[in-house]
Amino acid sequence: MILLLLALLGIAGATNDSASIPQQVHIVLGDASSPLVVSWISFEEYDPKIYSVVKYGYNNDSDSWTMSATGDPYPFQGLEPPTRIIHNVPLEGLIPENNCETIQKLKKKKGNSLYYKCGNSNGTYREEIFVTRVPDFMEANTNSNATKTIRIASYGDFGLPEDNPDINISVYEVLYDYMMNNKLDFVLHMGDIAYDLNINNGTVGDLFLNGIEPVSSRIPYMTGIGCHERDDRWVVFNNVSYGQYLNRFSGLLNIMQYSQSTSLHYYSFNVHNIHIIKINFPKFVVVVVVVVVVVLKGVDRTETPWIIVFGHRSMYCTKIVEGTYECTRECEYLKNGVIDPNTLERSWALEPLFYQYHVDLYLSGHTHHYERTYPVFNNVTTQFDYQSPDATVYVVNGIAGVTSFDPFRTNIPLWSAYRDTELRTMFGHIQVFNQSVLTYEAVDYQGNIFDSFTIVK
Repeated sequence: MILLLLALLGIAGATNDSASIPQQVHIVLGDASSPLVVSWISFEEYDPKIYSVVKYGYNNDSDSWTMSATGDPYPFQGLEPPTRIIHNVPLEGLIPENNCETIQKLKKKKGNSLYYKCGNSNGTYREEIFVTRVPDFMEANTNSNATKTIRIASYGDFGLPEDNPDINISVYEVLYDYMMNNKLDFVLHMGDIAYDLNINNGTVGDLFLNGIEPVSSRIPYMTGIGCHERDDRWVVFNNVSYGQYLNRFSGLLNIMQYSQSTSLHYYSFNVHNIHIIKINFPKFVVVVVVVVVVVLKGVDRTETPWIIVFGHRSMYCTKIVEGTYECTRECEYLKNGVIDPNTLERSWALEPLFYQYHVDLYLSGHTHHYERTYPVFNNVTTQFDYQSPDATVYVVNGIAGVTSFDPFRTNIPLWSAYRDTELRTMFGHIQVFNQSVLTYEAVDYQGNIFDSFTIVK
């Protein structure tokens, strides 16, 4: 299906004539003045005199659109030919979808959609007109009694493995159906994207982002860094390069700066009555912990009563240990901090901060299975339900599209509330109904909800 889509778009192998046509279109949340950023890639030779253009309006008649925005493209660093050009265009002057009266005057018809098309200043545009909604949830909710429901898809470890692509197509189709049925506001992809972005000189990354485009061009696709985003090209942090990720998802720079972050390895943002924090751990232990402390201290729980943190690595999981450290040493790093080789004492721990500042939910991937905990702190279950929990709930979902699966060890700790021993490919569907009710549903590749829980404050 994905390869057929690429063939229909004429971008599976770009010719000279089609090289400047946008592909891999995706949108991300931006800042207060530009709540959406449109990103894409093209394959023409870089020309600094040509700039990126997005035209947009509140109906599907592009001839009547009066709004446009521009951006400065730049060449993808560190790859062999063909050249890839990165385009990021923030959209200004948008009317949030809750301001329906103003939109009706502009559109003279019902609905709250925003239509857009992308191209360049030479007049080359993708023929498709994309449609999305202008988010009205970028600022914190100042009315604690507001009842707008926020719907989130969350998953990690979603790729295009060559030996079993049907798994990914099935998950993609259910995800697409949820979006088209207005069940999703945005996506959280918790790292390990495409498996891997850099394989075959970036071709696998191209295939994945083209394949997910029908979703990512309609709702914000917010990503995090996993261990498979590492490569040996271009930018190096701690002797590990993340050039593929930092290029392809550089549209996140707006929200990064808006949240006063200095790196795409961590950022945070408000979503109505939720504050969401993205981290990359444990590669940047000190920086991440300092950032988390600053962010958590600054969260006003009267405006954003919910706090969700997402990262790639798990803090609680029960994978079979043989030959790996994912559910032993790595979990200990996150929960209790790293060991100082001189004093043998641990420092820079995350779990005490989650407990102190009442983080509600930590979402991760990395281990290829689905598992959730009861509220837990320091390996001790604080209660066996989700009514007014006094500790964080941890969910592992690293099985959105993989070819290898991680079975569970036989002994089950008290904090482990549910483990999917069938190892079903799935994604999480989170609904935050108001300031006191949040539900999480585990949706498998056939659209079945096989597990769920509800946190009530």
